Amino acid sequence: MPGSLAIPAPNAYRCPVRHCRDACDGTCLDVGFDAVDAQSTGSLAALIAEPVESAGGVIVPPEGYWQQVKQHCRARGMLLIFDEAQTAFRLGREFCLPAFRRRA
Repeated sequence: MPGSLAIPAPNAYRCPVRHCRDACDGTCLDVGFDAVDAQSTGSLAALIAEPVESAGGVIVPPEGYWQQVKQHCRARGMLLIFDEAQTAFRLGREFCLPAFRRRA
């Protein structure tokens, strides 16, 4: 969609910027935000993300990743929105509404 930009996922197995090996150090995040800054007019609304990416494989970000994302967003005046639609269904009953939990 026009006006939508993307940052690479923190995938240590297949590093999107060919930097990490076996452990993501967040370089992809810095490169991604640099690319977004270069393509935008500076009036960014929000970053929408899956906390555990499931559409591109199950990619669990490294410790501290979301704090770094939050800092990048705050520096640009952006909202950080987590989209849990797919992940929540896969995580199971602990994340469902109490009314839908099976009674034991």
